Amino acid sequence: MPSATHLGDNLRWLRMLRKQPQDVVAGVMQVARSTYSAWETRSTEPRMDQLVRLSDYYGVSYDWLLRKDLVHVPLFVLEQHQRAHKAA
Repeated sequence: MPSATHLGDNLRWLRMLRKQPQDVVAGVMQVARSTYSAWETRSTEPRMDQLVRLSDYYGVSYDWLLRKDLVHVPLFVLEQHQRAHKAA
């Protein structure tokens, strides 16, 4: 994966929207909290299978996780995308 993605910021933003601490999401992803933290800070990147699980967990396409700056996407647009992703 290219390092110039929005992944780290998007993971943090989506987690904050859910009001969840890193250890909760890390548990769902079956990784250590430090690993999830490293994804958010862009110290390391998730494997493809982990990226797919993150996409499913947050209800957004992995394309959006990587390429869109979700912090600046209006919440109603994000919610529409999440509904469409869930239905797919």
